[in-house]
Amino acid sequence: DIGAHHANYMSNTRLLDALGWKGVCVEPLIREGRDWHLRSCEIVASALVPVMPASGKVTFTNCEDGAGVSGHSGVSELINRDTTERRGCSQVEVPAVTMEGLLGSVPSVVEYMSLDIEGAELEILQSIPWRSVCIRSMTVENEPGPKVEAIRQEIHERVPHRCELVATNTHNEDFFTCDCSGFAPSAVAAIAATPPRPPAGSPSAAARPARKPPPIADDPSAAGSAARVPPFRDESGIQHLPKKSRWSQFGQDIWVAKQFEQG
Repeated sequence: DIGAHHANYMSNTRLLDALGWKGVCVEPLIREGRDWHLRSCEIVASALVPVMPASGKVTFTNCEDGAGVSGHSGVSELINRDTTERRGCSQVEVPAVTMEGLLGSVPSVVEYMSLDIEGAELEILQSIPWRSVCIRSMTVENEPGPKVEAIRQEIHERVPHRCELVATNTHNEDFFTCDCSGFAPSAVAAIAATPPRPPAGSPSAAARPARKPPPIADDPSAAGSAARVPPFRDESGIQHLPKKSRWSQFGQDIWVAKQFEQG
């Protein structure tokens, strides 16, 4: 969960914790009163950046101290600081981490990633070493603007895992699924990066047991996925979701969580 912001409020991963999953929550502003002690994810209190600065730190726009609109914080050089929500936000220095630096904390096949970092999503996607990791499904914040198609093109064309845009919700979130069957990290990628250390007292992420092949929905009358009515997961493990007009965001989240729980 990159740009986790709050342990519960509008969280894309809180329900997965409740289902017994383990993961990593990347959020540089771990504030009191946001229930982080209730989460099982390993907390990485750093800002994700495309390239590690020499100092190991980065300037961060802090909108969580009452000066701006909460939820609009981000790496200062990667976001638009001239928005109404951010004009009064303070500037603070926080530790930085790269995607390569996170690889030591996650398996080579990641089941789900939430990427919500206030307009810096494209730069982070471009920095992911896709020969080192495969992500089966991901929610990417994709606000209307000049980067919308660039983000979709980046995932669809550059990521070597046959990723497809499955759904777009609330006009600012894209949901993708990728094919990780047969994926193995390259020899170069096998050189593990040093994982970031979580803050003292934060829970450690436990290794997830090996997964069984994804269950296939029973549909003896259908000839292939084209004839089947969403939601279902096909023989390749790809999730097929209905259009937003037929399904609420909440319903989609619950169904996806159940698929994770079932294997």
